[in-house]
Amino acid sequence: MQCLRNTGIAYFHHLCIRNIWPFSIVCLIALSACTKQPPADALEAHSHPHTHEVETPMLHTASPARDDLIQLQSFVVEFKVLTEHTAEEIQALKQQNMLAPAYITQQQATQALAAVNMLNDLELQTKRGQSIQALLLEYWSHQAMYFKQQVNEHTVDSQAYRLPANKEILVRAHQEISTWEATLKP
Repeated sequence: MQCLRNTGIAYFHHLCIRNIWPFSIVCLIALSACTKQPPADALEAHSHPHTHEVETPMLHTASPARDDLIQLQSFVVEFKVLTEHTAEEIQALKQQNMLAPAYITQQQATQALAAVNMLNDLELQTKRGQSIQALLLEYWSHQAMYFKQQVNEHTVDSQAYRLPANKEILVRAHQEISTWEATLKP
């Protein structure tokens, strides 16, 4: 009887821990997201007219041109990291003899679409920044359509690795970024 009682208690304990533990974690995460905020009246009573400006973090530099250049450079760096990650993944599959040409084309389509989405997320203020963004969008939109067509047709051959003829647009956009960077250096 003692053995049965211990087994029953252990089983009950196991069920409680097993079922309550995930719920406890979810509750803990949900509660940690909550922050106690003082009432609005208390905030207004303690604020001074000039402190609000100081408390707001400065999100932009003094120059919209520099802000745009920073955003474009960030895009270039982020996209380079994405490209390197994809290349490493493809290389690993190649070493394992698990690489299919259709997979490469699918990754290229995904990567081009990611570039389009990243570029659409930029909030550029200057005409020069918007012009460079338009060049990059033209190139990557064309690439996305090109690779999407390759994926949808399921006709993957050695031509799938060839870029469409508009690569000079990408080169020109990167030259514009480099030239702009040189003019903004102190």
